[in-house]
Amino acid sequence: FNAQGEFILAWGERGNLPGQFERPMALAITPQGNVLVADACNHRIQQFSDQGQLLECWGEPGTGRGKLSYPYGICCDEMGNIYVSEFGNNRIQKFNAQGKSLGAFGMPGSQPGMFANPWDLDIGHDGTLYIADALNHRIQCVHRTIFD
Repeated sequence: FNAQGEFILAWGERGNLPGQFERPMALAITPQGNVLVADACNHRIQQFSDQGQLLECWGEPGTGRGKLSYPYGICCDEMGNIYVSEFGNNRIQKFNAQGKSLGAFGMPGSQPGMFANPWDLDIGHDGTLYIADALNHRIQCVHRTIFD
């Protein structure tokens, strides 16, 4: 919708093919203006142009590096790196702009640095990741350099 409340554009439908969604949980805008979507039940991330053209799609169910289990939150830093909170894997995974995994942080638990269904996340101007740790009823803060 534009500032006057007029409809502009919509895209997608239910399904598991590229460009379709099964529980789109979150979205983020890249520095280039593309739209990232955490497609939770398809265990993937989809990237679209601001006009809805599918650009990239990555992820598949699993626990290994680059695999996803219910990506619920997504954010992007000024360099184009993508951070994803995985509800099912109880971790945060970092990807480059092309969808290559650059590492993961966290494991199941209640101690600092552990998660119980991380729901969403965002990144501050100073590089701090703020993570909604749902079943631990808290927000955890870590600096993005944890992946370096």
